[in-house]
Amino acid sequence: MDTQDTQDSRAKLSERVRSTTHIAMGIIYVGVAFLLIFGKHFGVQVDLISQPIAIALGILSFIYGGWRIYRGILKKY
Repeated sequence: MDTQDTQDSRAKLSERVRSTTHIAMGIIYVGVAFLLIFGKHFGVQVDLISQPIAIALGILSFIYGGWRIYRGILKKY
């Protein structure tokens, strides 16, 4: 019985770590998306890519970040 409790606690810890990682990475992706889309307004200029490409990458980053947050909250792996 004790090994079953240990396995359950490890599984719960693993689930919490995975969920936290998904949420944290989602927040980072959403932050990068805002910098790519609205960077010009904050004084952050990306000179390596043109503005339309930065907006397109920002939109994709926002969608992917939202998906990671969604998976982290609902624990859908």
